[in-house]
Order: sequence, then structure tokens, then C-alpha cells
Amino acid sequence: MSNLIINILDSNKELTELIISLLQKKDVTIVILFVLIFFLPSLIILFGNKYNLKSVVICNLLLGFNPISWLIILIWAINSKTNKTHKDIAQVCRHCKELIRPAATVCHHCHQTL
Repeated sequence: MSNLIINILDSNKELTELIISLLQKKDVTIVILFVLIFFLPSLIILFGNKYNLKSVVICNLLLGFNPISWLIILIWAINSKTNKTHKDIAQVCRHCKELIRPAATVCHHCHQTL
């Protein structure tokens, strides 16, 4: 894994020099800010309870060093669909306690009006 990170950093010498210079200055706040901005697409998708979590995180790790790729991944994370909850898919009939469609006016199990 460390060889992969070193290869990615070697492909972008300017970014490598920037990270090394920030670490040499021991300015931790800038490094933390840089890491948070770099992982912003992953954080959006993680805390937004959205689909494609693994795909976005992997792409963010491997392609996030390129600003254009990072921007595309950010747009992908923002526009990703959220996971549907049980209440979004169905509701429970108050008479027979069976699952029915949210827009139903009559339960198709017990035929009671809702």
C-alpha cells in the first residue's frame, strides 16, 4: 500500500514537494486542512448516507491528486442518491400491521380504509 502511495506521489512532483515542505515546517493545521479538503468527497458521501461509498473513496484515494479528477469525484459525491429507509419504501397498516405502499388508501391485505 505504501508503494502505491509513493508511486502516486512520484507522479506529481509538485504535490510531493508541497507536502514535504508543509511537514518540515511542522504546521499541522495546514496539513490537516489539506487532508480534509482532499477527502471532502469521501466525507460528503460518508456522512450523507449515500450509495457508491466504496467507489467514491477508492477513486478519491487513487485519482484525487489530479484537480480535475477531484472535482469530478466531488460532483459525483454531491449528486449521489441517498439510501432509502424503510419508511420511504412502505408504510405499516394500522389494522393488520402488514407493509403497504405509502400512497395506498386501502390495505390490500385486510381491505380496511386507511
